[in-house]
Amino acid sequence: MTVWVVRAGKYGELESIALNKNIVLIGWGLKSLSSFKDMKEIKEMLASKYADKSKNSISTIASELWSFAHDIKKGELIVLPRKTNSTIAVGEVIGDYEYRSELEYSHTIPVKWLKTDIPRAHFDPDLLFSFGSLLTVFKVNRENAEERIKALISNTKPNISDDNSDYSADIKQNSEDQILKISDDNSDYFTNIKQYSKDRILTYILRKYKGHKLEKLIEEILKSEGYFTQGSNIGADEGVDILAGSGQFGFSHPNLCIQVKSGNNQVDLATFRSLQGTMKTFNAEHGLLVSLFGFSSAVKKEAKKSFFKIRLWELNDIFEAVLKNYEKFSEDLKTELPLQRIWILSEKEEEI
Repeated sequence: MTVWVVRAGKYGELESIALNKNIVLIGWGLKSLSSFKDMKEIKEMLASKYADKSKNSISTIASELWSFAHDIKKGELIVLPRKTNSTIAVGEVIGDYEYRSELEYSHTIPVKWLKTDIPRAHFDPDLLFSFGSLLTVFKVNRENAEERIKALISNTKPNISDDNSDYSADIKQNSEDQILKISDDNSDYFTNIKQYSKDRILTYILRKYKGHKLEKLIEEILKSEGYFTQGSNIGADEGVDILAGSGQFGFSHPNLCIQVKSGNNQVDLATFRSLQGTMKTFNAEHGLLVSLFGFSSAVKKEAKKSFFKIRLWELNDIFEAVLKNYEKFSEDLKTELPLQRIWILSEKEEEI
């Protein structure tokens, strides 16, 4: 059975509509796609409406619109890579294409969302590579894609390969391919190398840093930010993994109490409240709660009430902090987490 990717806006601005209304939706300001007898008519309409676009761009957009209205069938899977967080939503098509004039993006397909927050790092690298295409609507052509995605829906624990030997080669080769391919033909299958690279790093962190190793990574980040830190001994943290303070010897403000969780489950409200109690015990002004697998909705809701005291860090926050501070890391940690910069061409994506 076919797996389709349908995006929700360049910046994820349509995500809430798609998830709340149980649909996927696209735009381009055309009348009902059911009124076009073939793709040629769609191309002609697009060409008259968007005279500034090339023939290849028009052909690409027309193909996506036609696929959206005619090729996506009931029972097939829809993948929606979310841009508002580092997760992916997966749903099942439950109806046919429908033109809904009350919506700004009027072309819709009804979907039953099966899972709306699967971490990107849980997916196999080849699937993530496919999801990175800059197209808005496209078919995923990967072996056993449906079976692997359904396995993630039923069991959210990651199936992460230990084979990272081809990581740098993959990124470099695909970057070179993009640089060598300088043409106006946007109908080809472009891949977002930047997102693919990020996904591979996230997967590496998820696999490599567990327990005390994750604590040491967080402590290294804090040191790079100018904090004086004290980590806990393995097995006896007294409710706190890291204490951090500003200035010489950590005697200045602000000071932090940090708890780090690397288990396979979302952090619950009890853990959040435990950190609040630990902060009082250690007279800490602020707290940082770190979780590789995120936080329950109850924790996120409670954290808003403690905005000026506690911050939540998920996998994506760790990634951003690593990139920001990597050059300041110790040589030992750089050896353990080997990253290097590469230059790639930035492709212009077509949003529909």
